[in-house]
Amino acid sequence: MKFKNNSEKNSIEDDLEKLLDIVIKLVSGLDNKSKVALKNLLVEIEIIYTKIIDIILPFYELNNNTIFQNEFRSRYKNYNEIFQKDLKYIDNSSSIIKTKADYLIENHVWRSDKIEKVMQVFGKKENNSKKEELLKEFEKMIYNCYSNKKTFYKISDVLLKHLNKELDDVNSTLDRGDITSARMKLQLFFEESEFSVDNIKQLLQFLKNIIDYL
Repeated sequence: MKFKNNSEKNSIEDDLEKLLDIVIKLVSGLDNKSKVALKNLLVEIEIIYTKIIDIILPFYELNNNTIFQNEFRSRYKNYNEIFQKDLKYIDNSSSIIKTKADYLIENHVWRSDKIEKVMQVFGKKENNSKKEELLKEFEKMIYNCYSNKKTFYKISDVLLKHLNKELDDVNSTLDRGDITSARMKLQLFFEESEFSVDNIKQLLQFLKNIIDYL
């Protein structure tokens, strides 16, 4: 599976990177209540990215025939036990994130139409225009990417469902005794999906650091 539209190619990774960039610029100017609400929202985003990585990583690590032969069966069995439950959680998380975002924005006066009141939190007038821009960007990012069924969910759904089909094919190939072909099928999936597991892991660690700070 290749993402033929370049604008979608790395959107899961790009969305997280953009979100982190906005949050790190905003966080120092927030009051304590806003920080707690933001933390609750980011924890949910961390959970869905972690679930995606936890699904993919066990197979991404099977990078030679010996490891593949020794580990694929047990990892595939474990995958079959958790995949549908995790996929359902990821799919349903948009409503959870929307609820948390609504709470943050409505109860901590982050609404764009209440921006003058918001600015009382930040203090210095010279920073107001930049803070206003960041607040609007943050609100747009959350609602466009994480609280509806577009972008993040569309791409992750395609990725994970394609992985599901690919693993069935890999398992069938392994049943026929062709270890090399089975592993190469899996390797090709990761190359063609253009999903950077290592980059996502690094960004996810940075997200965890922000959550710990909050």
